[in-house]
Amino acid sequence: MYRLFGKPQNYEWGKVGENSLVYQIIKKNNKEVDDSKPYAEYWMGTHKNGPSTILIDNQEKNLLEHLNNKPLPYLFKILSVNKPLSIQVHPDKFYAKFLHQIKSNIYKDDNHKPELFICLSKDFELLFGFKTIEHALNTINEYKEVFEKYEETKEFQEDSTLGNYKKLLIRLIKLNDNEIKENLSKILEKKDVEDYELVNKLYKYYPDDLGILVALFMNHVYKHTGDSIYISANYPHAYIDGNCVEAMACSDNVIRLGLTPKYKDLEQFENILNYHFHTMIVDPKNDYHEFDHREVQEQVIRFHKFGIDDFLVFDIKVAKEVKLHIKNSCIFICIEGEVSLEGQIIKEGESFFIENDIKMATIVNLDKEKQSHVFFIAEYYKY
Repeated sequence: MYRLFGKPQNYEWGKVGENSLVYQIIKKNNKEVDDSKPYAEYWMGTHKNGPSTILIDNQEKNLLEHLNNKPLPYLFKILSVNKPLSIQVHPDKFYAKFLHQIKSNIYKDDNHKPELFICLSKDFELLFGFKTIEHALNTINEYKEVFEKYEETKEFQEDSTLGNYKKLLIRLIKLNDNEIKENLSKILEKKDVEDYELVNKLYKYYPDDLGILVALFMNHVYKHTGDSIYISANYPHAYIDGNCVEAMACSDNVIRLGLTPKYKDLEQFENILNYHFHTMIVDPKNDYHEFDHREVQEQVIRFHKFGIDDFLVFDIKVAKEVKLHIKNSCIFICIEGEVSLEGQIIKEGESFFIENDIKMATIVNLDKEKQSHVFFIAEYYKY
């Protein structure tokens, strides 16, 4: 068992200084921090863009090198989101290989990137999935002067099929800059609509951005502490504000549509729409992405998606003591409180890399005032 130090990422959308959970974790690990910088993500794993280090004989060593350059199949992150991230999807394995071949400067690995989102905030704001046909038609009705001038809108209203819905979205993606600007000026004039606050928030950070138009056709929701979403390949989403845990396959492949200063690959996003649109529609009141991957057993919640063996996550609230079979190389982090794991004291914010199996590990809560909260991530194994 080795003490592990994650790699902070100072992306501009992160919460600044002590307002960031990432900043707080870094400070608790006695690492240097800058109160004026954004601290967006804390990476734990072996990804080449931010490999962790482990402590061996009081010296920090690159975890990937320690593993003889054999990367872990997963990447574990803490996120502190202060302003909207891009509207994005992640490719499946087949498409990731294709993208890496044709644009290796953008898509720098050939792996898929299924993700597990676990909310750490009281309220986490995000966009996820496209609205159902019924709700999309309601959006058009609210902004008639914007959307009804397009032939694709009329076709969708007259024949409300997924195919015609998709055609309308593709038409929006192909708008030029002047058309986007003109549409957004009209949208901003509407003050008596449900999405008024969302539109103004997005416009504040990304004025005249195509992503705002597309966001009107996405589900705008709030998740709460402990809520989870399994974000499969080709599943559109955009985080807006809050703290969360993310577990994923070891990849950084992102196809972006809007709400970002980064490269927007509209051609590839359109390709994803063409082939996978039927899987991108989500009804938030009945969304299988929220319940088909979790199993609750007393103090332990186990997260695993059938068919995805890159990672398995345990979310554990330790009241007194929890016993858990640990198999395969895994990463452990204490988010809140203080625990001992097989006699090793682990304080709030600290993480460890466990290289060998522990047939039945004992996790003991050392916090006398509250439950301690810990996470494990490992390559999938039968539990």
